[in-house]
Amino acid sequence: MISIILPSIGRPEQLARSIMGITMTISQVPAEIIVVVDDDMASAKAVENLPVTVKTRERLGPITAWNYGASFANGDIFVAASDDFEWHDGWLTHALSALKTLPDSEGMVGFNDMHHDGNVLATNFLVTRKYAALTWGGVIYCPHYKGFFCDNEAIRRAQRDRRYIWAAEAITEHRHWSNHKAVKDVIYSARDQGWGQD
Repeated sequence: MISIILPSIGRPEQLARSIMGITMTISQVPAEIIVVVDDDMASAKAVENLPVTVKTRERLGPITAWNYGASFANGDIFVAASDDFEWHDGWLTHALSALKTLPDSEGMVGFNDMHHDGNVLATNFLVTRKYAALTWGGVIYCPHYKGFFCDNEAIRRAQRDRRYIWAAEAITEHRHWSNHKAVKDVIYSARDQGWGQD
């Protein structure tokens, strides 16, 4: 079972599109999608008829939301998803094939966001529950971050442990404003407040 954990706030239409993209590209792989909505009932309503589990909470940011979602997950593998990714065909199949090349099929697989060299930075990834529990303290992301550089730490830790591989064919395109693929909206702007601390 794969647990895809997707935090979101203030982007109901984009969230629904992202979920539809996930469901159309994961083939027959058993998966659950857990949407963690930060204090935004419009987003919760937008996905109420989609095949997802919705968890709502006060606005605490994406890092807390990913880790909160993981606490409800049933899967042996977690995918840290975002609503500003476009999910290309076969991304999960390619990622799972890459995972099998790691010792005991345990660790982290970086996806291709079509912007970064995944050997240096993976802005989207999967991680096995066992590896996260034993070496990351049971979280998907180190909880000290607000929203930036958490992926840098995750990949460095996994590389240090020789438990990381980049799956270049697992394409989850990051449609972020900094990649010139989106407009910088109020959600992106609000997150900027955590840049300095992170």
